Amino acid sequence: MNLIWSITLCAALALLSLLWLHHVRYHRQQHRDESQLRQSTNLALFQLRLDELELAQRHGEMDASEMQRQRQELEVALLQDVSGQTQTLRFGAAAKGWPFLLSATILVGAMSLYSQYGEPVQWQFAQVVDSQNMEAQREIQQLVEVLRREPENVMAWYSLGQATLNNGQYAHAITSLDKLMEIVGPHPELLGHRATAMYYLSDQQMTADVMSVAQRALSLDNADPTTRLFLATQNYLAGNYQTAVEHWQVLLDTPRKGVDLEAIRNAKHRALARM
Repeated sequence: MNLIWSITLCAALALLSLLWLHHVRYHRQQHRDESQLRQSTNLALFQLRLDELELAQRHGEMDASEMQRQRQELEVALLQDVSGQTQTLRFGAAAKGWPFLLSATILVGAMSLYSQYGEPVQWQFAQVVDSQNMEAQREIQQLVEVLRREPENVMAWYSLGQATLNNGQYAHAITSLDKLMEIVGPHPELLGHRATAMYYLSDQQMTADVMSVAQRALSLDNADPTTRLFLATQNYLAGNYQTAVEHWQVLLDTPRKGVDLEAIRNAKHRALARM
């Protein structure tokens, strides 16, 4: 849980606590006041009506039995008013739904803030990777469609090999490179890419087959940048710093267009520093 998520959660809980504390206190006091007012009013009306009945009895307008019946009716009516008052107050409290609306608004706002500014790095990275993969898949699909119409399109096969290799589809990359070499013949750069795909397809193991393809590439061009960079990198990662330096030195001695010599010098110096 990152810092922004913690701050957002604490702020939302604080706002919800204040909201509901105010709501409960306000309505508890309001209900108490309303109850007292209604109760005093009902009692006053009861007493007034009872006085009228007693006055009527004294004047002979009703007998004792009628007086008792009327009194009981007044008492029953008073009890019903009190009961009805309690139900009305409960219903009114439940009907006041604005705290629920504000609570939902606070929670939605907190989640929106978190989703926009507080996402874990892993989530953001996953979204970027998914977007990149979708773009790569679209490119691969477009190249496949081109090759269905033009099965001898050299550039399409080359691009498909590069795209599938970069997208981690190593078996497809090997198939594309092999198809391309059936058209143009063995080429050191293509063999270098094939060795790279074979290496990753073999769980990054420098197998005899991988070395055989790499050596074949170097037999065609001893300074092939693709193959030399591949071998230098893998030897460096394996801790074979002297071998890595030798591969980089070949590239420095035979510079090619498009090869970043400064980056190679820096890599060579790092390897020498570890020896």
